[in-house]
Amino acid sequence: MNRKAMLVSILLIAALVLPAIFPSALPDLVPEASAKAGDVSPAALPDPLYRYKTTTLKMADAMNQAPQIVASLTIPNYFGSIKTELKTTEGTADATVHVVYVPNDKWDGDAYFSAMSVRLRRYGSWIITGTTPVVGWKDLYNYGFLPIDGGLSQFAQEGAELHILSGPGLYSSIVTLPYTLVDTGMPTYADAEKLIPDLLEYTAVGVPFLLVLNDDTIAQFLEKGKLEPSASFEWPGLRDLILKARYEEEPEVERVGLHNFKVSKPYTKGMFIDMPYNVTDWYDSYVEKVVRLGLMKGDTSSRFLPEGDVKLSEVIAMAARLHNIYVGESGEFSQGAVWYNTYVRYALANGIIREGDFDDYTRSATRGEMAYILASAVQASALAPINQNVVVPDVHAGTPFSHSILRLYEAGVLTGYEDRSYRPNDTITRSETAAIISRIADKELRIKF
Repeated sequence: MNRKAMLVSILLIAALVLPAIFPSALPDLVPEASAKAGDVSPAALPDPLYRYKTTTLKMADAMNQAPQIVASLTIPNYFGSIKTELKTTEGTADATVHVVYVPNDKWDGDAYFSAMSVRLRRYGSWIITGTTPVVGWKDLYNYGFLPIDGGLSQFAQEGAELHILSGPGLYSSIVTLPYTLVDTGMPTYADAEKLIPDLLEYTAVGVPFLLVLNDDTIAQFLEKGKLEPSASFEWPGLRDLILKARYEEEPEVERVGLHNFKVSKPYTKGMFIDMPYNVTDWYDSYVEKVVRLGLMKGDTSSRFLPEGDVKLSEVIAMAARLHNIYVGESGEFSQGAVWYNTYVRYALANGIIREGDFDDYTRSATRGEMAYILASAVQASALAPINQNVVVPDVHAGTPFSHSILRLYEAGVLTGYEDRSYRPNDTITRSETAAIISRIADKELRIKF
């Protein structure tokens, strides 16, 4: 038996025996204070009403015995730990088992990558990079645990990663870490083992037992009390651990829709110097609405320009934000040297406008063009008609953008002038645009006539 194989064998036996003799040798578990939103595993379980919460465990490594190396461990998708007696072909131990949960759709075949990562800080030592096998025990409990090569660890100077290669089951997450006390220049472990075996040192990093579960093993265990049909081991404490992590899922909210328009920006009356706090105008509430929703902004001199014309580029920018938020995104865009190019590209890519619609984005938009662009920013279902048999005196079949104009009238977004005319060829002010966008985003503001 070579030196490495002997060390692995000793480490496995130590993992089984030491916890029984020296329980305090096991590190205290210090999970992160709370599970982040991204740490919640979106499993697809047989019962779609339930999901499982996990967290990320970070702790100092107690296995490492090399004074020239400091190691810390990170275990994602962490359920918790259980204490149990394990009887294996290598011996018996009162062991602490770390449990992780990986949904079925997160497995690459039988492989689960980065099951454990190790951060290494070196003091006068050099890690020999490469890969080494990790011993695992699959769940053949009625025959005792069967040792297999079920994982692989990869090393770099700054750290290591453990990958699970044989599906859910119980693994020894003790990784044999090869290092030297001099810089040998060896590029890989295979070279070092062959050319400088006498200079190689070994230490261990990791945890003695890592139990990896997926949806199928959890469903099997909750129904039958076993992780596999042929298993005999009952895993005391595991059911409570699983049920504690389980939560009832809220009904899924449709990603696309008007419900995505929520207050995201601050607004204070008087924040625009051309809308003083001690003056009230008809458009004040609409301006506040579009600013709070992140759909319109002022200029660089802190003015809103309520009576100013709206440029085509500005209407397209507003429509891009409107569409982006409507489909569940943030509405935030990064601007380039020509500020409106980002919005134009987005509008073209998402069917808000078409190539060739406009030849000059810097000119003022007409009221007809504004209706066309804004009506195209949301789905037709978001503009459900509330007004029937609408007649607009100056809009007919031959009027450019008549379809969009009439759709917005029917939806209660447009009301026109006192005689219901629209004046589609006139320009439109920013305050009027704020009112229109407010009614598109908030159907409670729409007007029935």
